[in-house]
Amino acid sequence: MNELDRLRSEINGLDRDLIDILARRMRCVERIAEVKRNEGTPTHVPGREDAVRRAWADESERRGLDPRPMLSILDTILEMSKQRQEEMR
Repeated sequence: MNELDRLRSEINGLDRDLIDILARRMRCVERIAEVKRNEGTPTHVPGREDAVRRAWADESERRGLDPRPMLSILDTILEMSKQRQEEMR
């Protein structure tokens, strides 16, 4: 296997890891939805979302990543999470 193929294989593995992490995150979201439903807590808590966005931006910058596209990715993840929680209401 040449260097390019090896690196592509590594990327493929990292992509699988990302999908696994997102699936685990969604399972946690489902547990959160159950707790919120039982406690009567609203699905969307703006202060929490703002804190998560700040943490992502800060961590992205610390790792030398442009926070703008990272926040775009986060927005998609948060939208998926809110949608799943609403489905479980």
